[in-house]
Amino acid sequence: MSEFSRELQATAEFNYPESLDAFSQNIPMAWVTKVVKETGRATVRKRRFPAEQAVWLVLGIGLMRNRSINDVCDKLDLAFPDAKGELPSLASSRISKARHRIGVEPLRLLFHTTATEWEKEDTTYSVCGLKILCVDGTQFKVPETGDNQQLGYASGKATFPSVLALTLMSARTHLISDVAFGPITQSEMSYAQQLVGSAPENTLTLFDRGFLSAELFQS
Repeated sequence: MSEFSRELQATAEFNYPESLDAFSQNIPMAWVTKVVKETGRATVRKRRFPAEQAVWLVLGIGLMRNRSINDVCDKLDLAFPDAKGELPSLASSRISKARHRIGVEPLRLLFHTTATEWEKEDTTYSVCGLKILCVDGTQFKVPETGDNQQLGYASGKATFPSVLALTLMSARTHLISDVAFGPITQSEMSYAQQLVGSAPENTLTLFDRGFLSAELFQS
């Protein structure tokens, strides 16, 4: 099992957050507001479930995968009161629309924001003044849909399509600086080449021998 896979397993065993405080301790509200505005997803008119709350919802369902989306929304108290000051449960359709309305770009930008800011805070360990990074990957099974079938299958006997993900992470803290992912049918080398330019300054990146390639060194 790769280090990235172990970290994913640890995340899956993470205790369910009881409130937004579990997130906002490490992801300030200001970051969420910023990414929503910069990606043009900010809510203009007042809603019970604005774009910022939809971002928190996506983070919540990532940690509480065995709960329904409505349950996650209620548990984290994501919906705002209505005009009467009451808090009736939101209809599933409203939550779903809000989730799809924000799209992927705010989450993508939030990921890169957290990676950059958390990397600045990581001053715990270096070798000759360099932070040590490594490249590690894993596979994800995804639902059997027409679009996902284009991602390919891990083997001829595989039941579900798979995604191949490669990460650039701290060798010590396992903080992720960047990630590249896509069809399982493409080689890890092609994803590693996408990560080369993401290594911060004053870092040394380690690759295992399976990545030994002139193309990678030239990237």
